[in-house]
Amino acid sequence: MSSLFERMGYKTGRALMKGKCLVDAIMGTQEEAREAERILGYHMAEELLRTLLPLEENEQLAAVAASGDRLAGRLTDKQFAFQFRAVQAGAPNAFALPGGHVFVNAALLALCEGHPDELAFVLAHEIAHVVNGHVVDRVVTDSLLTTLVRTLGPRNAVGTWLGKVGTRALTSAYSRANEDEADLFAVRLSRAAGFTPAAGADLMLKLEALKSRGEQSGLGEYFSSHPPLKERALVIRRAARDEAERGRKRQR
Repeated sequence: MSSLFERMGYKTGRALMKGKCLVDAIMGTQEEAREAERILGYHMAEELLRTLLPLEENEQLAAVAASGDRLAGRLTDKQFAFQFRAVQAGAPNAFALPGGHVFVNAALLALCEGHPDELAFVLAHEIAHVVNGHVVDRVVTDSLLTTLVRTLGPRNAVGTWLGKVGTRALTSAYSRANEDEADLFAVRLSRAAGFTPAAGADLMLKLEALKSRGEQSGLGEYFSSHPPLKERALVIRRAARDEAERGRKRQR
């Protein structure tokens, strides 16, 4: 992972790598906060990749990377070096780590198979959580993690924290306001990247169908605890129509 660390442009200065300084930096200047977020996210991704089995190189994995890069390329905020990964891990799920590490799992890829716009919406939604600060806000307000980082340093703290709380801490729902903001952001970003954002509504209805068949346990914590799926589908479809109409007006 050291080569990945270097490619992503991390500055592993001794002071910032110390746990207390890292936590304090997140509350510091924008530059300090962004650098601290990158470092924390790197260690979290490194730890997860020890426990979650990455998918082997295949067309699906290539599609995740290509769609993610296409979406990230449309961002005006270029301060995040996004990395998109696919792993073998239970029920349909997706989550993001500080600094721009986005994970989707094989079950979600299977659900979106043949529908690249649905996958793009999920990736755009996770990108939104990173760009809008939802991911790092949730992490740094975890008192156990911040205490561990201060006392053990980021590398050891992340492993200890995940050992205690598991990945549920990463895949559980954000606040309703955060989720709504991420869905609307995903609509705009998907369209800007040339995808069909209304596909996000189609995916929500697929997930709702799983629930109605009594398969909610197969949704994973991410989808089962987010705002109601039917409601999300309506909001996404409406936002997609509004965004398309604004686009037509700009072309006149």
